[in-house]
Amino acid sequence: MKNVRNLILAAAMMACSASVLAQANQAPNPAGPPTAGTGATTTPTRGTGTSLSNPNAVNATAVQSSGQSNDPYVQKRQSDSEAKAEYKERKKEAKRQAKMEKREAKADLKAEKRASTAERNDALAPAATVR
Repeated sequence: MKNVRNLILAAAMMACSASVLAQANQAPNPAGPPTAGTGATTTPTRGTGTSLSNPNAVNATAVQSSGQSNDPYVQKRQSDSEAKAEYKERKKEAKRQAKMEKREAKADLKAEKRASTAERNDALAPAATVR
């Protein structure tokens, strides 16, 4: 069992070192900005070709005219968010109802308590005056 563990550990170490060496052998980024002769643009752009000064241009193609995204993950996230908001509203209403019922039950209990106390005091009053 120790040999298998050592082999797995060695293979993992070799894979990590190979990826580090592969990254180290890449050419470094140029020191200065691109020059006009290289064919590079001087305006910073996104991968889609839109300039950084227009941030909503990228999202214009990903969103339908109805405001829904074409991306299924975004659609799922939006529907989950709507469902969660609906659940919270139902839960909030149920909690409010439970508080109202508890408040009413507490008031009823206090009224019953007062009535039974008054009834008991009335029953004991003649016995107290007999002495």
